[in-house]
Amino acid sequence: MKIKDDVLISAENIEAHEVTIPDGVVAISRDAFRDLHFLKKVNIPNSVLSIGDYAFSYCRNLSEINLPRHLEKIGNGVFRGCEELEEIHLPAGLSSIGEDAFSFCKKLKQASLPGGLTEISKGLFEGCRSLIKVEIPESVVLVDDGAFKECVALPEINLPAEIIKIGDYAFANCQSLPIINLPASLTVIGRYAFQNCRSILYFILPENLTRIGSWAFAYCKSLKEIEIPGGITKIRNHTFLYCEQLETINIPPTITSIGNSAFAYCHKLAALTLPAGVEYIGEGAFSNCRSLTVKVIPETVGEIGDYAFSECSSLSAIILPKQLSFIGEALFRNCGNLLTVSLPERVLRIGKWAFFGCTSLAVCKLPDSVADIGDHAFENCQNLHFLAIPGSVKRIGNYAMSGCEKMTYVNLGDGIKEIGDYAFKNCVRLSKAVLPSSVTKMGKFIFQGCPEISGVIEHRT
Repeated sequence: MKIKDDVLISAENIEAHEVTIPDGVVAISRDAFRDLHFLKKVNIPNSVLSIGDYAFSYCRNLSEINLPRHLEKIGNGVFRGCEELEEIHLPAGLSSIGEDAFSFCKKLKQASLPGGLTEISKGLFEGCRSLIKVEIPESVVLVDDGAFKECVALPEINLPAEIIKIGDYAFANCQSLPIINLPASLTVIGRYAFQNCRSILYFILPENLTRIGSWAFAYCKSLKEIEIPGGITKIRNHTFLYCEQLETINIPPTITSIGNSAFAYCHKLAALTLPAGVEYIGEGAFSNCRSLTVKVIPETVGEIGDYAFSECSSLSAIILPKQLSFIGEALFRNCGNLLTVSLPERVLRIGKWAFFGCTSLAVCKLPDSVADIGDHAFENCQNLHFLAIPGSVKRIGNYAMSGCEKMTYVNLGDGIKEIGDYAFKNCVRLSKAVLPSSVTKMGKFIFQGCPEISGVIEHRT
């Protein structure tokens, strides 16, 4: 071993399975024993006060180590990747434990953190797949990013009463954790904080909470209910993505936006009331919510993102806010039970695939403001028997009404300039279509598969 000024610099030329550090050494330097795969046991004298960053990292066979009673500091990644280490006793006087200190100690089963610590550092126990018990002192106010990430066997954890923040990925993929009590002092839950905690049944979110990060509860596949506190103003992207058992959620009136895929694939989410004050609903926000029966979108909503309600197969009727000006791409795609929809008078564009596969849709009145009907917009709306297209429409996209099997008549208003390819393909009952003289561009095979329309197409002059 190389020692200088009572500091162990490196473990030069050591090939033994057991090492005893000489008494009088006060510090172990960074990387001192790193990657010594043959090392199984280390004896550290009580004179040592600090252990530097990564000092024993990736000593893959290290299974036994005694930490000195006067130890004050453990640096970053000190025992990272010590895969055979099953237990470690932390001295009471330890005041600082660095990031990733015990990360990927795959056999570590339990740990008791000393009193006086104020934070559980980033990645402290990340990847400790055998960890089943952790004791956290009441002095802790922060669980930092990734602190318990991938602790897949952890069955319970008690958080101190004064914790203010749970960081990004803090408990991500803790698959055995059935419940976690969040303290009243908590104000921030970070991104991905509880992602893929598949056993958790419910969360009680404290009233002091002001921020929930994106993906925070995504893939919590056993989560059944949750109530969002009034201090939250945004439900961020993917927050509850794939919470497949989520049945009820209370959204407070403080919420102004619901992010992209926030509730996507919440298959059991049924009754939902969106409060007045919501201004934005993001892309795919409720897509694949197969049980969803929401009927009214608040008048405060000015924008609804693409795919927001696609694949909501239980949705039967919906009233859209008056200020909405765009029907986004695939907004109601494959909403097979949607019977009727009321489009606001300000709508300018109906996006691609907007009502594709709405097989029960029988009535849809297009307002005079619509200028563009996107490709496949009403394709396979098999029960749509009539559609009046106002003269405000300038373009009808490719396959726009293809497969509308019950449509018998379509009235195209003066002003339409372009009709796309296969626009009315396989409208097998279509017997009459009035085409205005304003049309300047006709696509290919507009009426292909419409056997009853042959010879009865009228041109209005």
